[in-house]
Amino acid sequence: MSKNSKFRSKTHSERIQYQNSIKSASLDSTIETGNFQKSDYDEEETSYARSVKKRPTSFFYEIGEYIKKNWVGLLFAIIIFIIGFLTRDALVRLAVIDTKLESQQSNFNQFNEKINIGTENIQTNIEKIELNIEELESENNSQNLLITEIKLRLGFLEKLIEEKR
Repeated sequence: MSKNSKFRSKTHSERIQYQNSIKSASLDSTIETGNFQKSDYDEEETSYARSVKKRPTSFFYEIGEYIKKNWVGLLFAIIIFIIGFLTRDALVRLAVIDTKLESQQSNFNQFNEKINIGTENIQTNIEKIELNIEELESENNSQNLLITEIKLRLGFLEKLIEEKR
C-alpha cells in the first residue's frame, strides 16, 4: 500500500462548501497588537538544541558536503593520481618497447652472424672456383700445346707420306 492510499479527493459539492466557509470567515487578526507583556530579561533570550543525537542524513548528502568543503584538495589529488597513472603507464610502455628492441637486436645479431658465415662460405667457394678455373686454364693451355704438337707431327708425317708416294 502506498502512503496516500487512504486519501480521496473532495467531491464538487464539498469543494463549494469549503470555499464558502473560507469566504465567510472573519479576516480580523486573532492577536491584539501592542498588548505584549514585558519580559524579565533585558537581553534577547536564546536557546540551544539540547539533543545530542545527530540528525540522520543520507550517505550521498554527506559525500556532497565533504566535496563542497574540500574540493581544492580533491582536485589536486585527482590531478596527481592522473599524472601518476600516466607516468606509470608510460614507464610500462617504455619497458615493453625496450624488451621488443632487445629481442629484435638479438634477432638482428643472429641474422648478421648467419650472413657473415654465409659470406665466408661463399668467399671460400669463390676462391675454390678461381683455383679450379686457373687449373683448368693451365690444363687447357697444355692440351692446346699438345694438340698443336700433334698437328705439326701429323703435318710432317703427311709430307713424308706424300714424298714417298
